[in-house]
Amino acid sequence: MNYAELVQLQNTVIIIALLSLVYGSYTDLKTRTIKSYLFIPLMIAGIVQNYYFGAPTIFIVAALLVFFFAFLVPDTWAYLIIGMVFLGISSYYTLSTDFYWGFQLVIISVVYLIGFQETFFGNGDIKAIIACMFSMSIYWFDTGSLFKENIYYYNIPAGLAILVSIAVFSSVYLLYGHILASRYGHAKIPGQPYSINYDQAVLDHKPHAFQVFEYQGQKYLRYRVPFMIPILLGFVLFLAAGFWPALL
Repeated sequence: MNYAELVQLQNTVIIIALLSLVYGSYTDLKTRTIKSYLFIPLMIAGIVQNYYFGAPTIFIVAALLVFFFAFLVPDTWAYLIIGMVFLGISSYYTLSTDFYWGFQLVIISVVYLIGFQETFFGNGDIKAIIACMFSMSIYWFDTGSLFKENIYYYNIPAGLAILVSIAVFSSVYLLYGHILASRYGHAKIPGQPYSINYDQAVLDHKPHAFQVFEYQGQKYLRYRVPFMIPILLGFVLFLAAGFWPALL
């Protein structure tokens, strides 16, 4: 592929990513659900882009495996053990072979592990972040970003830049979740940061926004934060500012 074709390929991947994230944000906001296979097309586009941009085969295969295992039930020991194995392999690859691509795998593995038991991010959110990181493993900043710098100059993996950008907006949502829980009667339950006292009127008003659970024989509600929205906003920030949020 020549330069123009590579730029066109990257722009196509960006469009697929944005369409997937926008649709995922819509369903997450309306029903708090995300289609399990929504981000498979983005992963396929990422395979093509990584191949033509010269990404190592081990990176492509390992990232695909992590995404595949993200379909496991996230509250099992198998999910946790698989994540730790990938983290160990990627850490060794980072230190012994290739920092840039190895560190990308480290970040992807960490994101996978964050999905364990879905304490904060749901399973669909984890797939979305992994797909974005994988598909944009290499981002040419002279294709329209605000800051025309080569990411390799600072040796900052694109995955880290994406994660930091998402974290900027996710932190706002985390705060919003606590404020909302306090407004409705926050219940301090270990491992349930957005739990509130059971209120049928609240549940009837927003049935998709809350999940009913029991703790010590008592019913509670847990606010289900639509994290796809900060993921979308973080990805847009990455496209605009590149690695700069990661430097701050």
